[in-house]
Amino acid sequence: MSETIYGKFEEIRAFCHTHCSESELWPTYYDRRFQEFLTYFEFFPRERYPKVLELGCGIGYNSAFLSKISDQVVATDLEEENPSSHSPGLRKTRKFLAKLNITNVNVMNASAIDLPFADNSFDMVFSSFVLEHVPNLNKAILEINRVLKPGGHNICIVPTSTDAVYSFFFYYMYLVKRTFVKIGELVYSKSASAGGIEASKAVSSESKSTFFTYFPFPPPHGVLPNYLSELRYWRAENWRKKITAAYSIRLVLQRNLQLNPLLPLSGVFFPGFGTKLYAASRKAENRLSQYSLFKILGISSLLITEKCK
Repeated sequence: MSETIYGKFEEIRAFCHTHCSESELWPTYYDRRFQEFLTYFEFFPRERYPKVLELGCGIGYNSAFLSKISDQVVATDLEEENPSSHSPGLRKTRKFLAKLNITNVNVMNASAIDLPFADNSFDMVFSSFVLEHVPNLNKAILEINRVLKPGGHNICIVPTSTDAVYSFFFYYMYLVKRTFVKIGELVYSKSASAGGIEASKAVSSESKSTFFTYFPFPPPHGVLPNYLSELRYWRAENWRKKITAAYSIRLVLQRNLQLNPLLPLSGVFFPGFGTKLYAASRKAENRLSQYSLFKILGISSLLITEKCK
């Protein structure tokens, strides 16, 4: 990766910290996603792609990075906010990219299973933690390969079964954290009531939310019906079979990444520590990811396929 490109990526991260704090989805989001994009980019077969299609662009943070290695980026997602698919709504995307003064990203409402583009339109299709939310993955893969130019690359990042294992521990760690928060709210509300102020409910309707619907397991992250389904189907070999099902597709690379267990497990209580740790160990983890001994630890799987000419 050239220092010039790295510098452009760093400028985006720094600008977002100082000018886009209101758009940050959770603490350390900009830093964590920045490190993740660097990890993926270092495996890209090419350093530049003239025309890129991004699926599930979210607020447009990855779109901003992609804009620095492309002449044109088409960033797609659902037009309206949809919590079940983690879509923030494209109004936020357009506002975010406008603030960064990025002009070569075209934001569009589009579904991965029905892409409104001609055959052989894009040099690269990029998606990060999107395909697990697509209800008809087989159709989405066909659509991705249809709009790719011959020789173009589908670069996608998906969760692994190991990520599902960590989410089980994350779920209970979060429950512990939330219990202490609720105890604090209860103590505060009683104190406020004693002072003549009407106390708010210490325990809200959150207990009826999907967070507890699947107890004792975490709620599913994507479209699969439950946690156990994700644990089973997010295996690396299953993703590989799905994404390379078309006869005209060649697998270029698959790597399970983000190997350090402290990264996901520290996120509940110390997200800043986990992100700094990832920044320090990221390159070493990338090298280790080629060995079978370590790949089982990865919480994300990077797959790169090429459409045959």
